[in-house]
Amino acid sequence: MKTFYLIVVCFLSFSHMFGRIKNGYESGLTNSQASLLRLNAILAEDKSLSTTKRMVVKSRIETLITYIACYQLTNELIRRFEQMSPGVFAELDNITDRRGRPTDVYVKLVPPEKSRLPIPAATFVAPSMTDEDANHSEHGEYSVAVDVWINDNALFLLSHELGHVKYIIPHLAMYAKFYEMHYRHSNVSDGAVGHRAGDQSGQCASMYEKKFMQERRIYFENGGEKPVSWIMLYARSKRSIRGNTKPDAIAFAKSYPEN
Repeated sequence: MKTFYLIVVCFLSFSHMFGRIKNGYESGLTNSQASLLRLNAILAEDKSLSTTKRMVVKSRIETLITYIACYQLTNELIRRFEQMSPGVFAELDNITDRRGRPTDVYVKLVPPEKSRLPIPAATFVAPSMTDEDANHSEHGEYSVAVDVWINDNALFLLSHELGHVKYIIPHLAMYAKFYEMHYRHSNVSDGAVGHRAGDQSGQCASMYEKKFMQERRIYFENGGEKPVSWIMLYARSKRSIRGNTKPDAIAFAKSYPEN
């Protein structure tokens, strides 16, 4: 199942200099790494910790390991997507709204159990009350968030969501009205949002799936790297972080080709 999900809320937006496809975990990485080092040191050195407090620390450590592993995995997803589908990547890496203002596309690979929605991929867009053509997400003004589950179809799912982004960002005001009319108060399931008959966002998502698959075929015909099992890569990344080593994303990606 592939889907789009639009959240319409109101934010004040301001312009910025450029738009890019970015890692949605980037802003929290430094603090997560520092916290992990500190908590590992507490666990190793503080012998007076009670069993309960030790369990709390271990739980927090696992949360931080997951965050850092997801950051690494998302970096690899973006790298692979750019390699495999440079045309689609370039279009979305330079996307602008109706007024020509660049918009950042923040991508996250997320564990299914931590997903905001019970669907494998979603795009979150929030138009401003004061500027109906502006976009806002949890990453700030002029940004859009894309979440994709960690699964072995992640690259394809990303191409689908980027197709939604490609249509919605320059047509935000119009699409927000379409969304309100056809989805906001309907009984349509999350999996069907963005894909009713006449929904040009869904049509664009399907078109970008095809563009991705065409570029993917050319990539492999020219000797491109074999596909990676994102599930296996995620597990290996977490093991590497637990072992206090710096994972080589490219090296261990090659170790786990998809069937």
